[in-house]
Amino acid sequence: MADFETPQRQSIAGILVLFVFSLTNNIRHFATLLLVVFLRMREQPLYILLAILGLAVAFLVFAALKYWFFTFELNIQERNLLVKDGIINKTRTVIQFENIQQVSLNQSFIHKLTSVYEVIIDTAGSADAEVKIKAVSKEVAEELKETLTQYASAKAVAETSTSEAEQQLAIVKVSVSSLVKASLTSNYFKTLALIMAFFFSIYETIEQANIEAISEEEVDALSKTFNYGILLGVLLVVALILLLIINFIRVFVRYFGLQIKQQETGLEFTYGLLSTRNTNIRPNKVQQLTIEQNFLQRKLGIAVIRFTQAGGLLGKNGAVKSALDFPGIGSEEVQSIRKFILGDLPKAHTVLRSNWRKAVFSSFLILIVPILALVFIPEIDTINRVIGVSILVTVVLAWNFAALKNYRLEVADGYLYLHAGLWDKTVTVLPIHKMQSVNLVQLAWHKNLDLASLTIETAGGSFAFKLGNKSEISKFVNQWLFSIESSNPKWN
Repeated sequence: MADFETPQRQSIAGILVLFVFSLTNNIRHFATLLLVVFLRMREQPLYILLAILGLAVAFLVFAALKYWFFTFELNIQERNLLVKDGIINKTRTVIQFENIQQVSLNQSFIHKLTSVYEVIIDTAGSADAEVKIKAVSKEVAEELKETLTQYASAKAVAETSTSEAEQQLAIVKVSVSSLVKASLTSNYFKTLALIMAFFFSIYETIEQANIEAISEEEVDALSKTFNYGILLGVLLVVALILLLIINFIRVFVRYFGLQIKQQETGLEFTYGLLSTRNTNIRPNKVQQLTIEQNFLQRKLGIAVIRFTQAGGLLGKNGAVKSALDFPGIGSEEVQSIRKFILGDLPKAHTVLRSNWRKAVFSSFLILIVPILALVFIPEIDTINRVIGVSILVTVVLAWNFAALKNYRLEVADGYLYLHAGLWDKTVTVLPIHKMQSVNLVQLAWHKNLDLASLTIETAGGSFAFKLGNKSEISKFVNQWLFSIESSNPKWN
């Protein structure tokens, strides 16, 4: 049993873990620059080898120093966790037990090779994980998590008996087939954007380095060999296959073996193929709960469930940075999890809908850049330009007006339900007692139309409903504000 009241270092294997993480992070950040250097020096392999060896030694020394100067300890009397870090610039981080949001155990591929775990500690109000203890043994990791979780829950520290551990019930085990279904029916646009961003980044780097990946003569030869229509069709098929493969890898590798256990303090999620994660979701920490399904997923009987918690999930601009998503869960199991977190939900007694101007404004934001591109590209003739703009405007407007039919805010006793989306339909549940502030904003040109946008701030981010009827919303805003001012619930 570890003595956490004295300064503890990580496992000696932490040196290797820190070395690998430092090396891979730098390669990822400077991938395009390294590609350019390799292309320029590919005829001088000795210099490339010496550069690689020099960088490896530097990163190894850095990892050893990071390991030596990193310590952590618990101060039971003052009820806090003290972490000391830094080689030259020393940092001293103190986390009060009551501010701990959650304690997660992760095990990446390199962690598995070295038989160690990473302990991640999130606190309310922080933008990222407050503390990451990169490499400790399984026994130390589990004991530290249990101790911190007990103190964070304001309970006496006591060892969990074997009989209590055996009573933990695995309420959900997501099968491989469900993950395959989820990977092939979700995140199309996100994955496509990542693919395009990657190739544009490579192309721009090569252009700036004045490296000719393919000559003009080769382009002319290719154009004579293949019909442009056939070539475009082949590229679309390749892009679709690539999209499905990347989607499958992202979902399958990240969520492989997803298992959800009910514990006394909440739900424990364990998942991951190469990198195993262990996360605890406590009901009182959940600020918003979202259930997402598209048409194919509804037919297959699966859904995505998303938790937005208090603190630790906000980005620099106040937006949710990384809410916890879990795909491939059966529709019935999703409802069981929703009931465990929020209890029985009452039916809505009022439905608020958005004005048609929301669809028009959303379309404008989507269309402005592509329309300008079509108008100002000189290679496109006038007829094709008009046809392209007409098709684009028609499709986007039709999509957004169809989505507007599903967009609504339902008001129930103690809860709000926000419905949104056309293909990927979402329902976000917000308990009213989780509200921290309520803002109703009306622009000058919306005053005569009696339109306004509602924004509700919670400890886990914003909840917004755009361009609804101001008079109808105002009635409920006054009730919510009174509820916030007259009560002091434990929202975090």
